Amino acid sequence: MKKIVSMILSVSLIFGVASTGFASGANLDTEPKVTVSSTENEKALFSSDGNLIGTVKTVTDIKIVTEGKDTTFTYTEHNNYDLQPEYAAIPEYQETFADGTKTDTYTIEDTKVFKDGELVIDTAVADAPIAPVSDNSTITPFAVDTGGIPAMSHYYSTSDLKNYSFGTYSDVKFDAFKPNYYMGPAGSNVQKSIPRTHSLFNSAKSSIDSFKSNQDDYVYAIGSFLIASGTLGLTWATIVGAIASGGAAAAAAGVVIAKFNSCKTDIGKAYNYVSNF
Repeated sequence: MKKIVSMILSVSLIFGVASTGFASGANLDTEPKVTVSSTENEKALFSSDGNLIGTVKTVTDIKIVTEGKDTTFTYTEHNNYDLQPEYAAIPEYQETFADGTKTDTYTIEDTKVFKDGELVIDTAVADAPIAPVSDNSTITPFAVDTGGIPAMSHYYSTSDLKNYSFGTYSDVKFDAFKPNYYMGPAGSNVQKSIPRTHSLFNSAKSSIDSFKSNQDDYVYAIGSFLIASGTLGLTWATIVGAIASGGAAAAAAGVVIAKFNSCKTDIGKAYNYVSNF
């Protein structure tokens, strides 16, 4: 039912792309190339245990400017949430899923991507072979639980819904060999069980719910990128490299990067909350 509702509510416009700034003659190599994209989408939001949180209408604007070897792009997201009464009454969910606009600026230098001046992706490192997570660092309590993303950040409850077990890593990494998620766990992990009356319960829970929502968007964005680019070899290098080229693939690649970093932010928050239970 969750997937059916999501499909019914999902309304997405194809990337609208316009490129400007190309001059003729001697100025061809000096004029910047500008690519702009705007999309609209409405989707249902679910908690990691399958409950309907509400819906969100999102308008996403991307502007990519390439001048010589330098590329900068801004990602702006406008969100309008309509939460179910149960969640609208919880302050932590009001804060996590709040109406508003956020803008992030990314720059690409060689094989590196910086967000607001901070290194967030190094393609040379991200595309290196990924070592398997050792058994002693796996979030083992979730092995038999099917909700959320058990391998990365998750919670589950007892049958009476009074006590919850949480498990989360502190970070995520790109993984092209996991087509269900295109990412895997990274950093440290923590696992704790608490009553739902704990003061940080809703903070941790809403952060993990936000992580799952952004991770769904990340996978969708990768699908859009693969279609727009026509590539079969998915790496961070192909994603980042597409941005400077302009066009629909560039816009889709920008969303991939932005959503990946939203996942990193969410899982980092979840880890901090669970660590402080």
